[in-house]
Amino acid sequence: MKRFVLLLLTATLCLGGYGQDVYAPYRQHWLEQAQRYTPVLQERVCHPVDTVDIVPDSAAFQGWKAVPGSAVFDFGRHLTGYLTLRFRVLSGTQDAPLRACIRMGEIPAELMLSREPWTGTLSRAWLQDETVTVWDLSAPLTLSRRFSGRYLSVSFPDTPTAFSFAVDDVSLRAVSAAGEAPQVEGRIPQMALATLSECMQTVMEDGPKRDRRLWAGDFYLGMLANRYSFRNMDLVRRCLYLLAGCAAPDGTLNSQVYESPQPHPQEWSYAPDASLYFPLMLQEYLDQTGDLDLVRDLWPVAVKQLQTALGFLDARSLFHPSVPVWQVFDWCEGLDRTTSTHGLLICALRQGALLAEKLGDAPLAEQWRTRAAEMQEAARRYLWKSGVFVSGDAQQRSVHSQIWMVLGDVVSGPAARRVLLRALSDPQFLRPNTPGAMHFLVEALIRCGMEEEARQVMRSCWGAMAGLGLDTFCEIWDADHPDASPYGHPGLNSYCHLWASTPLYFWGRYPAIFAGIR
Repeated sequence: MKRFVLLLLTATLCLGGYGQDVYAPYRQHWLEQAQRYTPVLQERVCHPVDTVDIVPDSAAFQGWKAVPGSAVFDFGRHLTGYLTLRFRVLSGTQDAPLRACIRMGEIPAELMLSREPWTGTLSRAWLQDETVTVWDLSAPLTLSRRFSGRYLSVSFPDTPTAFSFAVDDVSLRAVSAAGEAPQVEGRIPQMALATLSECMQTVMEDGPKRDRRLWAGDFYLGMLANRYSFRNMDLVRRCLYLLAGCAAPDGTLNSQVYESPQPHPQEWSYAPDASLYFPLMLQEYLDQTGDLDLVRDLWPVAVKQLQTALGFLDARSLFHPSVPVWQVFDWCEGLDRTTSTHGLLICALRQGALLAEKLGDAPLAEQWRTRAAEMQEAARRYLWKSGVFVSGDAQQRSVHSQIWMVLGDVVSGPAARRVLLRALSDPQFLRPNTPGAMHFLVEALIRCGMEEEARQVMRSCWGAMAGLGLDTFCEIWDADHPDASPYGHPGLNSYCHLWASTPLYFWGRYPAIFAGIR
């Protein structure tokens, strides 16, 4: 009975009341299935392997590096979990509380970044620093907050004078749902494996430090990486059911889902590109498992996302919303995303058509293929300007638009190669700033047979991060501006991010192309 009430409450939180909920017949079942596939996190207790000092170095990532020393605990690798500190009184009697300032960083610079004045556009509470009052040094201090990183600084700004003490032990109870790690060779695949493992919690989190939630777009890329590494399909099933169960009452997919206190969405977080990954997710899941029952179970969600997106087409069959809609794709300032979404919708229609056929709906499959063909022709007619594809009323030129016109088969063969080469060689084109967007660039280059160019992107993005001595791959990567942040402060950046884990996919699917890159 309690379980039924919990599920009913969860559904109500998702909906704000049932009202005109298009998923009313399915939602409770979806949330129940999501609960069924909740993983038991594997735990291991880890201790620092060394102590270091963080010192300035203009050649290091964001200007700071770790060197042998005594000020900072170094766990030796990126970890996600719960900290415990144990103290010991050396002399005297504890006659006053102790104040401990605890700070953790994913990278050395994170411990040293200027904190004031605060310039971030997100809450400063995301920074991993805590001030804790310790009343009893004989008891272990376990912090309730989950931390994520490698480097730990502990200082004591208000030290009592009547007694002396020492930090007797530091440990971190690391947690992950990843399972046993496969053997991979080379620095890039190993870092990608560490990145994915840290993001695999009770959902595939976009980042274990921030934002610690299920993001639809990141999850799709995590699915690809998981296919060629941990193959934790129960976690994939949980995420699929959570996205469905927390969709909006009008049927649109919310791009972000929280788990606590009950599963619920980030309200009003619909983004066409995030929602259009859902048919791709189902096709990818079917390819991996052959499980048509789950696809059939979640089919209404895929259909609704395509129906909604088709409603944004204008009379020319171009994606052209009449009202502003939020689109993601990349953290690239000033990027017009309409042409990219046009290409993604073509991909989603074609994947949806494959699924419709497998589910026995040939007329719907044919309808979607026809719409995709109409959109391809519209893009060639209206978006092709002076040898490239443009986006928006300002006819913006970006690498992103060319990527999605290639992936949507609007252009192919030698013409596609010319488009990508021109975009990559012209500094006037806006360029991808995240590994998530770079993933699709690599895919587009492989689609065109540009294998050496795909390897070069891998070296310049993931290889460059690996060369800096990082443990995991970052949310943002701009080699010319290493402290770039879409949030106004680099301390808010996620230095272990799910959408950056896809080298595992490329090494697994295209071993002949990437085998020589380590």
